[in-house]
Amino acid sequence: MNNKFLIRDKESLYTLNLVPGHSVYGEKLVKFNEVEYRFWNPYRSKLASLLMLKNIDFQWKKDEIVLYLGASTGTTVSHISDLIPQGQIYAIEFSKEPFIKLLGLAKSRKNIFPILADAEKIENYFSLVPKVDLIYQDIAQPNQVDILIKNSQTYLGNKGEVIFMAKLMSIDSSKNPSEIAKKVEESLDKTFIIKDKVSLEKYEKDHYAFYLSLK
Repeated sequence: MNNKFLIRDKESLYTLNLVPGHSVYGEKLVKFNEVEYRFWNPYRSKLASLLMLKNIDFQWKKDEIVLYLGASTGTTVSHISDLIPQGQIYAIEFSKEPFIKLLGLAKSRKNIFPILADAEKIENYFSLVPKVDLIYQDIAQPNQVDILIKNSQTYLGNKGEVIFMAKLMSIDSSKNPSEIAKKVEESLDKTFIIKDKVSLEKYEKDHYAFYLSLK
């Protein structure tokens, strides 16, 4: 994904700041050709780490509709917000404390729609979320693959894509990470076409990123 909304050099990523003059989590603001961008820290965002490790050309539209499962305080959400200025991000978060920060972020970024809900209970936000172009999941639960499948089969539109950040030790801390990753891949393969898989070890220990679409 290389356009005016995302620029990169050998060691850094930057997104075009949707709200000029404002940083979200203390990230550096820089100007390129008099236009303000936000430094996208790969140690703070798994999506940034994925893009630093592999230049996957995500064909996102500026009006992309995204379902984000496990939004937390909105670090990565905010950068996706930069990338799809005319889009919509339905940001699901279960914990109240990070959700309050997410609400604050949404006040200045009108393409973010925070929803306080459990991603396991998809019926609780069925009336709020339309069919989406992209599902992004970053959840630390043992049944995270099942959660992904359930949401994808319910909310993903035709030709939709999925980015799944697998937290291996949250699935089973008693086994070797490579063994868990293999089982995750086998489980995903029953429902999804696996377009790519990337170890995030350089930035995030015991994490894999999977780029998927429904079969």
